Amino acid sequence: MRAAARVSRAASAALEAVGLDPGLAARVQTDTRGLDAAVGALARADGRRGAADLWTRVAERALALQHALAAAAAPERRLELDGAGVLERRFLAPLRVLGDARRGVTIAGRLAVQTPTPLHRELLAAATGDRPLAAWAAGREPAAARDELQAWGLPAQLVAAGPMRRPPSLAPAGARISLRGVRVVELGGLWAAPLAAQLLRELGAEVVKVEAPSRPDGARRGPRSHFLALNAGKRMLALDLRRDAERARLEALLGPETIVIENFTGRVLGNLGLPPERILHTGAALVRMPASRERPDDRALGSLVELAGGLGLEDACAPLPFTDALSGATAALQAVAALCGPRARTVGQIEDVAGALR
Repeated sequence: MRAAARVSRAASAALEAVGLDPGLAARVQTDTRGLDAAVGALARADGRRGAADLWTRVAERALALQHALAAAAAPERRLELDGAGVLERRFLAPLRVLGDARRGVTIAGRLAVQTPTPLHRELLAAATGDRPLAAWAAGREPAAARDELQAWGLPAQLVAAGPMRRPPSLAPAGARISLRGVRVVELGGLWAAPLAAQLLRELGAEVVKVEAPSRPDGARRGPRSHFLALNAGKRMLALDLRRDAERARLEALLGPETIVIENFTGRVLGNLGLPPERILHTGAALVRMPASRERPDDRALGSLVELAGGLGLEDACAPLPFTDALSGATAALQAVAALCGPRARTVGQIEDVAGALR
């Protein structure tokens, strides 16, 4: 089957999975010329055996999600999607500006830890008594070691931990004609949630990016071009949601034509005084993006999502955390569906994103 036909069929399945009409996919044509060249460039940068097959699946999944999103958000007209352009923006450009993410990942048996900042490295040294991870973990059960490191505030996961579960299918909910007039409130940071909001902005939504003054989006510390690719055109709002008055300012933004997208760990919204039921009471839709449905309070960055989802090759992860890009596109599609179906949606990145590629 030709790549374009595979992408179209996968887009139909993605629409059906979130409760939208799979027939909408026929309104979009995806040009897959350049797919082989992009996959080849990614596989060469990756360097692991089997990388070409993995990146082919990643690229086709990314195109299918973009195809489905365009079909759902603009079903009144036929569209042509530049597949090569999507792959350039989602994978090749970030790989050039961010460098190899594997430098921050340490694997010891079934235990994987990611330490992207000096603070993470200090925490890992404190947690292990300055011992190498393999030596520290040698006398511990892998799950117990993961839980201990999570308690220190470290992103830690088990490699290929258990079978993946596909997201449940939802009852057909109809289709949204336009995102114009829709407001997206983005809570979170780094890559997946900002990308989800940016994809919706590109399709006509207004996006308000909310950051804590004391803890702005961590992507601000990285390359400016990467931050702008994810956040250009958004309205920036600094709010300390622990304060009643500033939390009230956020709630004043919410209503039936609003979508809240967040990628915190499970307990954060409640700790901020904004439990999910309070957000939903305003009429807003809510899309959550925990690392795992099974363990929503776990911390995990994109490379660990890949490893925990069983996608690692040669006991290593990819140079680019591709699950962030796929998670963002998946959440954006769920957000469109939430406007005309169940208002609360959850994207478990390990199960629903990495698991779908297995």
